[in-house]
Amino acid sequence: MSKSRAAAPARADVEAVIAQARSERERLGFGPLLAGHRCAIGCQTVGTRRIRVCLESLCVHVCPGAGCPFARQTGEATVCGLSGFEVCGPEDAPVSSFSKSNGVTASSSRHWGHVTRTTAPASKRAEVRETDQMTRKAVEDNTALFLASPQRGEICAAETTKVHEACARAAKMVRTPPSFSGTVVTVLGLFYERAALCAPPAPSGAVWLSTLATAIFKFWQGLRRWIPLKKKNAAAMTAAILTFMADDGLSVSGVVYVRPSRVVAAHCPRPRQFGMFRSMTCRRITQQIRAIKAALTLPSGRPRLVPPLEFD
Repeated sequence: MSKSRAAAPARADVEAVIAQARSERERLGFGPLLAGHRCAIGCQTVGTRRIRVCLESLCVHVCPGAGCPFARQTGEATVCGLSGFEVCGPEDAPVSSFSKSNGVTASSSRHWGHVTRTTAPASKRAEVRETDQMTRKAVEDNTALFLASPQRGEICAAETTKVHEACARAAKMVRTPPSFSGTVVTVLGLFYERAALCAPPAPSGAVWLSTLATAIFKFWQGLRRWIPLKKKNAAAMTAAILTFMADDGLSVSGVVYVRPSRVVAAHCPRPRQFGMFRSMTCRRITQQIRAIKAALTLPSGRPRLVPPLEFD
């Protein structure tokens, strides 16, 4: 799709947006206008889909389409970073659709109708047979692994032993004159500090584990355009979402996307404990956390519309 300049909006539309900006400045209590201000994508603006007015300087940006200085590539299209106005659509590219029979043959078609038969490389043949159901099953398996597996129980037991040993050492180090109450205060303080590391695993047959996994998978589906919905990502993605739910949840610009869950917090490992599970590293979880936050933010900096995750 080629880039083209959009027709200029009516002057009355621009003046209406400027009036809206003045009213918003007065409501929010902005100070004097900034002289010589140069707008950037991070500026706070108001307006329409194409016309934006900066609240700091009342500078008007009417996205021209082609040649927009704030144009950004989102992977789906090129849009204006201030207004969200679509400058141009995605680049034309072949789209492959692999057959369901063996996952090897494929047809590649372009918008002008030319169709060719291709063969998937050997390294891709397993990937093309992957379905959402397989990814969903991987989320269920990892949810059970992190919250209710024997390995989760072993991690809890090991942490409990460490805390008991630390409390015993702390009790011996209480200086003279010996005081029972002083010893209790010292030991209890240490215990409460590390109690979260000793959260017990959930019952392995708990019915809510499957319900929780389904909720996590559906939340991930809302982000599939920006985060690949693949089985290989399931472990790190599940761990990242569980971390949000066990802590204070996740919100972007005041919009709540993941609400905290008391049930999850009661059985979820702490962030550093996820690295004790097979094939899992803290780095992979951190990468998924960053990816989730990036996917929930539009190029303009405003929050994206995605169904929230709630479970309690």
